[in-house]
Amino acid sequence: MVVLIHRGDPGDGDGYWYFGSGHITPLMLDLLGIPYTIVRESNRIVAELVPAQRTTQAFGKPAAVLLSGEEIL
Repeated sequence: MVVLIHRGDPGDGDGYWYFGSGHITPLMLDLLGIPYTIVRESNRIVAELVPAQRTTQAFGKPAAVLLSGEEIL
């Protein structure tokens, strides 16, 4: 499992300059066949990490959790 910073996510108030790359990250994960989830609320971080880790363990493949800009401050 990998946790990534996801700047440029729509609604990422201070990360507007990352807008272009913010759209590329999910596309790249889709192309690579890596399941991912985007966490936009602090209270959901643990709730999203657990299923991602279970996916990684069950299938032996990576899963990603993207933290939106508002959650990494």
